[in-house]
Amino acid sequence: QPEDPEGLGDLSWMLKAQQRLPKLLSTLLDAVVFHSVGFQEQDAKHMEHWEAIRPQQPPCSLTYSYELQGLASAQVDKLGTKLMGQDGSRWKKLLERWQGVGMEVKGPPSAIQAAIAGGEVDSTLKEALTVSGDSAGHSTGRRAFDRAVISVTDALAVGVKECLEGMESEEEDARKERWQLPWSCEENAYVLSQDGGAQPVKKEVGVEYRRGCWVPRKHTPLHAHSAHHSLCGPDVEGRLPDFWRELADKLWLGMLTLTWGVDVPLETVVVVQATGGNEAAPACEGMPQACRAMPPSASVIVTAPSPEELEKANKKIAPLLSKVLSGLRANAAFAMHVIAMPQYRSVGRASLQPGMVLADREGLDDLLKPGEVSSDSEEGEDDFDLDDEILEDAEPNEIYRPLRLTRSKIRDAYLQGMLCLNCDAADHKHQECPFKKKVCWNCHGSHPGNDCPQRCRFTGSRHDYPILE
Repeated sequence: QPEDPEGLGDLSWMLKAQQRLPKLLSTLLDAVVFHSVGFQEQDAKHMEHWEAIRPQQPPCSLTYSYELQGLASAQVDKLGTKLMGQDGSRWKKLLERWQGVGMEVKGPPSAIQAAIAGGEVDSTLKEALTVSGDSAGHSTGRRAFDRAVISVTDALAVGVKECLEGMESEEEDARKERWQLPWSCEENAYVLSQDGGAQPVKKEVGVEYRRGCWVPRKHTPLHAHSAHHSLCGPDVEGRLPDFWRELADKLWLGMLTLTWGVDVPLETVVVVQATGGNEAAPACEGMPQACRAMPPSASVIVTAPSPEELEKANKKIAPLLSKVLSGLRANAAFAMHVIAMPQYRSVGRASLQPGMVLADREGLDDLLKPGEVSSDSEEGEDDFDLDDEILEDAEPNEIYRPLRLTRSKIRDAYLQGMLCLNCDAADHKHQECPFKKKVCWNCHGSHPGNDCPQRCRFTGSRHDYPILE
């Protein structure tokens, strides 16, 4: 507990002040900016009104699914048992949490699930863990869906972890290979219009498919490299509004023929987007906000943690794109441009799940705040592991300096006289570090060690001076 030499009372709030202070300062800074520019109350009301009525992207029906068909039947049954929990309490809690906000969660059809439901197993259900919903079905839009996906993924991770703990006799790598689960996501955008009738007519105007592979691990690799294959040519404005769905489905079927971990690297994520375009549509029943106009377009996006993995994936995907266009006799071609954007992993527990990090995604920053623990996890803040943020396999460069050494490795390297905390290496001294840019040895931030706001990564305490330096 924090010391209280002056008798100020309970100071336990200081333990979590580091997590809350940035949010408080951000709010204060926003207020200062508005005040300095002369922002009046009437202006704020006008802005709030515009935010409520401004045209948005079309609403969409959403599905996110973890495929379990590749697992052995014994694995599926064991995972189902872990997802259900004792007497089905864990599964009931998950269902009750998200059914109340219009999200539907389905698990693998097992005997336990049938017993909980009080009936027979639905043979039409696939061996999958699925979340489905509609962005127009909740006041927070797609945020409820994204939160449900994070919650279900957390439950899946806990279940797989418990399954792995019962297989201690086998090698860890061999055990994890058995739990590589392909996942896919489908988003169907639509608009509603009256067309003179009493009931609004639903018209699909776009689709987005995403695919990747989930592997049990502490941290999801940061996808700093991406290749954007954008459809260009006369048929984009000419024929694409007529065959956009056929194009998207054939591209998607081509992606389904690829095996993650064999044809493309395990950490690769592929996104297929296509729309025939749509006119602006006013708000109506079932679509509470107006929808802005969208031009026809199609693209395939490939993301990967490293340029080598991205190149390997493109070698398999590029021929598929050409083959699909040839089959449609389209007067167009996919033009590729590559983007390398270094990523920064924020301090805290929460991290976005694979395939959820897209340029047009809205509202993800507030889904799970740093330090927040999902209700599906029984882990508390007091059990926080000092080595939880360590990325031992990451490669540093002049821009990106991950924390790679655990406390035990820091100790051993220090005793051997071969410790460099500027790049977290145990094979050279800090005077011999190949990277010119110096960072804080404690958190690898761009500030001197004396000014580091974080707790000591070695002891977990706050010191008057940087003990690592």
